[in-house]
Amino acid sequence: MAKHRSESSKMGQAGSLPQAAQVGYKCKLARKLLEPLMRSATVNMASVKLGTLRERRRHNLVHQLGKGATRRDSQRWKPASMFLKRAWRNSIKAKEGSLG
Repeated sequence: MAKHRSESSKMGQAGSLPQAAQVGYKCKLARKLLEPLMRSATVNMASVKLGTLRERRRHNLVHQLGKGATRRDSQRWKPASMFLKRAWRNSIKAKEGSLG
């Protein structure tokens, strides 16, 4: 009976909690403290992944634009080069015709 009275007297004190409640409280507290850190770590990982994806897309876009620019430039110069070739051939033929 003496043990029972001492346990009941401890239960009335404000500072002490039963062992199971203390463990649960500590787990909740630890989870509550760690949750923002875990969330920020998850967010950081996600932002790193998104940053990597953005960088790849930007690099690919620049690379594709570079290819497109080269193609556009060659197409832009193509009529001019064709005109010059035609003018050169005509001048050669004219020279051959005047000689022959």
